[in-house]
Amino acid sequence: MTLINQFLLNKKVTFLNHGSFGACPIKIFNEYQLWQKKLENQPVKFLDQYRDFGPNMTNVRKILSKKINCNSNNLAPVVNATTGLNAIIKSIQFNKGDEVLISNHEYGALEKTWQFIKTKYKIKINVVKVTLPLNSEDQFIHDFTKKFNNKTKILFLSHITSPTALLFPIKKLIRLARQKKIITIIDGAHAPGHIDLNLNTLNADFYSGNCHKWMMSPKGAAFMWSSSKYKNHLDPLIVSHGWNKKNKSINQKGALGNSRFIDMFEYNGTKDPAAWLSVPASIRYINDLKNKKLFKSQSNVLYDYALKLSKIFKMPLLADRKFLPPLMISLPIPKVNELEFQRKLYKNYNIEIPIIPWEDKSFARISYQLYNSKRDLEKLENALKKLLRF
Repeated sequence: MTLINQFLLNKKVTFLNHGSFGACPIKIFNEYQLWQKKLENQPVKFLDQYRDFGPNMTNVRKILSKKINCNSNNLAPVVNATTGLNAIIKSIQFNKGDEVLISNHEYGALEKTWQFIKTKYKIKINVVKVTLPLNSEDQFIHDFTKKFNNKTKILFLSHITSPTALLFPIKKLIRLARQKKIITIIDGAHAPGHIDLNLNTLNADFYSGNCHKWMMSPKGAAFMWSSSKYKNHLDPLIVSHGWNKKNKSINQKGALGNSRFIDMFEYNGTKDPAAWLSVPASIRYINDLKNKKLFKSQSNVLYDYALKLSKIFKMPLLADRKFLPPLMISLPIPKVNELEFQRKLYKNYNIEIPIIPWEDKSFARISYQLYNSKRDLEKLENALKKLLRF
């Protein structure tokens, strides 16, 4: 069973790259366009904080907060997780010599963000090499805690890693960092809609995730979450009408009457909020019982096939299944020129999949969504065998 007809995807392409930018079901895309038409029907009323804009944005925050289990007043919309994480990171007051702890599996854009901060503030970035294969939470935690010291200011981690598609067991590590008064920032780009997410029990200090990936919202829908302790100390990347001159007062009302945090990040210039306003439609779609059942069966198919391919190439998977996300696996393959190999897969076989270089190794990162079928995996298998001469 496949739901390909519910999507706008080109059926001539074997699309195994949902992880990069997602793919929006027609039903949700129609909702997205409906919001855009409402905007163009009466732009002033629609974008007025006190008429349509404020209530509409608040409604989405409330619905999303129930899905990811958090206080809606601690959520703010951003266009993507990278933007949210940049706002968080750039709001922190660093001193020369402060240390930031990250893993060797982080997303390239955020690695560059930290290099920017390192250059600007003369801080130190400590990169933890996670023990592989990842099959022990205790070992994972030890890899990080052995590098905790009195200069460690930030622990920055992906919830689901981008290059290696690992589901990091971060909850206990976050608790241990908190005991050491280390601020925790989590890159949740791949988590919402992909795994069950409970921000209250996770209890990080900051979290940012995309809705346009596994939640399948239109592009430009993402969120930034902050604990109550820190949210009113964050500064937006864009200062606009939501700014209040008393911007460091924790209890200060926002310039537009909401909280400072909401005003600063929700009302910062003219924008099309249609993607964000479509998030409730996305949640209804992924919560549909038939879709939930298919998600589970798709996960089983992907894992079984990834195991099969790993045996063919005699290269084991990077982790036990409990440390792999349900619908995305980075399959180790013999070393190739990644860019050239990816182009060949698309040009010769119409297969869209990222071939990722990571620590002198090559990976085919397979995403397997509701619109995929086992036939897609068979096409990939045949193409890989031919190109790799197996």
